[in-house]
Amino acid sequence: TSANLVYSSGADLVFLAAQVISTTNTPVADLSITKSHAGNFTVGTNGSYSIVVHNNGPAAATGTTTVTDTLPTGLTYVSGTGTGWSCGAVGQNVTCTNTNSIASGASFVTLTLTVAVGSSAANPTNNTATVSNPTFDNVSANNSSTDTTTVLKPDLSTSTKDVVDTNGGDSNPGD
Repeated sequence: TSANLVYSSGADLVFLAAQVISTTNTPVADLSITKSHAGNFTVGTNGSYSIVVHNNGPAAATGTTTVTDTLPTGLTYVSGTGTGWSCGAVGQNVTCTNTNSIASGASFVTLTLTVAVGSSAANPTNNTATVSNPTFDNVSANNSSTDTTTVLKPDLSTSTKDVVDTNGGDSNPGD
């Protein structure tokens, strides 16, 4: 993005009449990512995140685009779906790839990341996804997106339990 040129001639007087600089022209594609969800997540059910990868340009992004997401405690990978996307997980680390090129100004098909919500999920839960591609990205500030999700947990404080002795009479251990 910049260059500093220093000329030195010692004690001699030199007039610089021309300067020729050659640089490599590298394609630039500014990929950005947006992660969102609808509604609240509930312990014991599945929740879904929508992830959109957009190319702000000015060039097309070629090569494999990768979305990574380290799921927070309490969320477990179920699936990642979307045309062109291939997803898998090792433990809490989810990786989704898309080998299609993405033109300047275009977005990939939405990636839907489905997770199981466990009892150890924090409320709220923050989940971050990050995008990368081999094409030079000159704006790294928009390569990650964090979504804050409300997690509803069952309230057992008013729960009651009735005990019935099916043998009749007094309740004995083992009944």
